[in-house]
Amino acid sequence: MHRESEAFDLLDLFSKGIFMVRRTLKFFIPVFLLAMILTGYMTRRQFVKTYQQEVTFAASREENGKTSYTGNVAACDDIFGEKNESVLTSELMKKTLCNELDMDSLPAKISAERVGSSNLLTVTISGTDSQAVENVMNAFLENYTKVFRMAMVDADMEMISTPGDAASVGNKPPYFSRARKVAAVVAGAYLLFIVLYVLLHKTINTEEDIKKYLRSTCLGSLPYVRSAKKGMLPIISHNGSRFHDMKESIGSIRRHIEREARKNHYQTFVLTSAAAGEGTSITCANLAISLAERGHRTCLLDMDLRRPVQYKNLGLHKSDGPYDSATVYGIELHAYHAPQSSRLDVICTPEPAEFALEIMASPDMLEWINQLRKYYDYIIIDSAPVLLVEDAVILSRVSDQCIFVVTQDRISTSNLCMAFDVVNQATGNILGCILNGNKHNRSGYGYGYGYGYGYG
Repeated sequence: MHRESEAFDLLDLFSKGIFMVRRTLKFFIPVFLLAMILTGYMTRRQFVKTYQQEVTFAASREENGKTSYTGNVAACDDIFGEKNESVLTSELMKKTLCNELDMDSLPAKISAERVGSSNLLTVTISGTDSQAVENVMNAFLENYTKVFRMAMVDADMEMISTPGDAASVGNKPPYFSRARKVAAVVAGAYLLFIVLYVLLHKTINTEEDIKKYLRSTCLGSLPYVRSAKKGMLPIISHNGSRFHDMKESIGSIRRHIEREARKNHYQTFVLTSAAAGEGTSITCANLAISLAERGHRTCLLDMDLRRPVQYKNLGLHKSDGPYDSATVYGIELHAYHAPQSSRLDVICTPEPAEFALEIMASPDMLEWINQLRKYYDYIIIDSAPVLLVEDAVILSRVSDQCIFVVTQDRISTSNLCMAFDVVNQATGNILGCILNGNKHNRSGYGYGYGYGYGYG
C-alpha cells in the first residue's frame, strides 16, 4: 500500500509538471530565443581577432657526417627538453627576439608543438596585431639558430613549410560553444523552476485535486476562455451560440444542484471563493440564467456590497429602471428583470456600500433574505471572498448550502483549506466546488475572467 501511494504521488507530480510546462512553454520559448540572440550579439561584440603564422620544421642532427631517423628524433627531444620546456619558447628566445625588434616585450605569443613522437614540429606566432605577428615570425626565423648555439642545443631545423606572406585570422567567434552553455543554463533554470513550482506550490488543477486536497465534491468544471472581443463577458444566452461550451458546462453544474435541491429541499445557495479573481460573479450570473431558462423562478442576489458587479454583468441599464426597490438597514436595493430570461430577477445595490459587514450582519438584512424564499424557487447569492472579509460566513448562515468557485492553478491549497475551515466552523454547509478556468477544456471563444478587490 505504501508503494502504491508513492507511485500515485510521483505520477501526480509528473502530470502537474507536464501541465506547468504546457502552460509556461509559450513564455519560455521567447525568453530562450532572446537569450540566444543576446548571446550571439555579446559574443560578436566581445570577439577579438587573433592573427597567426605557422611554420613547420624537421629537426635533424648529424652524427659522423650522416643523419638518421633516430638521431633526428633525439634532436627533437633536445629541442623540447626533458620536461617539455622547449628552447623555442624559452625566456632566452623571447629576450633575443626583443633585442632584435628593439622592444621591451614581445607583441605576440610564441608556441611550439611536436607532431607525435616524430622529429616534426610546428612553431606558431599569434597576436592581435597582424603586422606584429609577421615581425616576430621574421625575427624568429633569423635568430633561432643563434639561440640554439647560446643554449648549447645540438640540433638543427629544416623548414618544410613557409609561414606565408601575411598573417591570417586564426580564430572565429565562439558562437556555438557559448550558445550551448547559455542554452544549458536557461533550460536548467527553467526545469528547476518547474520542479520547485510543482513541489512547493500546490494548487488545484483537476477535479481529482478537489477531492484529494479539499475532501469536497466537484460539482463540475468551467472551460477557460479568452474573449474574442475586449470587454465581452462570457455570459450565456438562450439563443446565442457564443460560449456554447460554457453553457453546456453550466448546465451540467445546474443539474447537479437541482438533484441536491430536490433531494434535500435546498433553495438558497451562496457562491464564494477563497480569494479575489476566482470568477465567482460570472459563475453566479451564468448559474442563475441557466436555472431561469430551465423554468425556475430565480433570484440573483448581489451581496458583494463593496463591489457590486451583477448590474453591469447582465447588461442592465438605468433607463430600464427597477421594477421594485427596498431599503434594508439604510441601504437601497433595486430589483430588475434580467434581459436574459423572464424568470430571472436581479437584486443589487446601485452603488458600493459603506459599512458592508455591519449591514450584512444586521438582523433586518438576514430576515429580508429569508423572506425572498417565498417568491423564488432558487436564490443565488454572489458573495465576497472568504479570506478577505466575513461576508460569506454571515451569508452562509441564511443559506442552505455554500459553493466555492476555484480557478485552476491559481491559489494554493493551504489557503483554500483555510477558507473551507472558516465556513465549516461557521455552518459546515459546503455543497462542493466549481473548478473554473479549466484549460484542459478550452472554449472556442475564451475569456480569462478575474479581477482585483479594492479592500483595504
